[in-house]
Amino acid sequence: MAIQAGSVLKVRTTAPEKLAALAAVGIGELRAQGFGRFVVGHPLLEKETFTLRSLHGEDLAPTADGAAATKEAQR
Repeated sequence: MAIQAGSVLKVRTTAPEKLAALAAVGIGELRAQGFGRFVVGHPLLEKETFTLRSLHGEDLAPTADGAAATKEAQR
């Protein structure tokens, strides 16, 4: 069984601190490779509206360490 990346699940728990602890290490057989991690209580889930936009190659600019950063983040 698997959950696709980007999926949103709403769960109820009596032990949110334990769920948050699991989020840090991940769950499943491939967690040692960095899979199975998740976020608990992300602020985006509380927003009533948000804006989506397309990202294009020209929106990306290299940073000092060679990683890509968006023009938006550089502002």
